[in-house]
Amino acid sequence: MKLSEAKNLEQGQTVYHRTKTNADSSPMRAKVTSVKIWKRSPDRIEIGLKHGLYDYTKYNETEIKYLSSKENFIKESDFTRVNSDINGNPRYVIHFLRCCPDSWKKGIPERYEATCKLMNKIGGRKFHNKQYGGGIVFQSHSIPKTITAIENIMEVVK
Repeated sequence: MKLSEAKNLEQGQTVYHRTKTNADSSPMRAKVTSVKIWKRSPDRIEIGLKHGLYDYTKYNETEIKYLSSKENFIKESDFTRVNSDINGNPRYVIHFLRCCPDSWKKGIPERYEATCKLMNKIGGRKFHNKQYGGGIVFQSHSIPKTITAIENIMEVVK
């Protein structure tokens, strides 16, 4: 979650944690109890959250990167490790529907081609292989940086 998105949160809104999960492996949900913004330092924020019956916690501007306002965000577990390239660099594949913006209402083949073209801008390539249909492959040493790049380019498209 970005700082501008966090400032627009309202009391009672549901947010999802990017790394913590519930017992059924769904993202941990929490309700926003308060949003505190400082007038003299606009980059500072504190979000109060309630999880469960008794668990209350506060997140500040450095910790909001672990929160998301939507449930279907890209996680590290969405990536599948495939064989390294010829130079030994690690490669990861993700299904194209995870990278496809929700606003696109086209047919599946058109969405796949458009998503491949969009991901080409950040280094993603169409994965031509029988082991993973409809995949986009990224050469990456850092999956979190790849996730950030994918989310940033999807924000631009909206």
